[in-house]
Amino acid sequence: MAILDQNSYMMENLHTRSGRAVVIAALCICAEQTFFAQSKPLSTAFSRAFHAYLSSTIKAQVESDIATLLLQDYEEVTKRKLTDIITRHKFRIPVDAA
Repeated sequence: MAILDQNSYMMENLHTRSGRAVVIAALCICAEQTFFAQSKPLSTAFSRAFHAYLSSTIKAQVESDIATLLLQDYEEVTKRKLTDIITRHKFRIPVDAA
């Protein structure tokens, strides 16, 4: 079921510039969590992180920040700000939930 949730989330968002930014941010944030936790196998750990991200409050914060950001020009400044949004929203799954 988690794979279906992930695919639906990505497919719904890939059709617009803001949606692609949301997906990129989600993938980066979840990849960082996966490597931070040093969980193996990586595919299972990433899937767990992505599923938890989809129901987290961080997801809403990231999407709100990106929506505000994309009202501006989408050039180098926007790319730097998107990187800032990604690095500012650390996502950690509690050990007992993993």
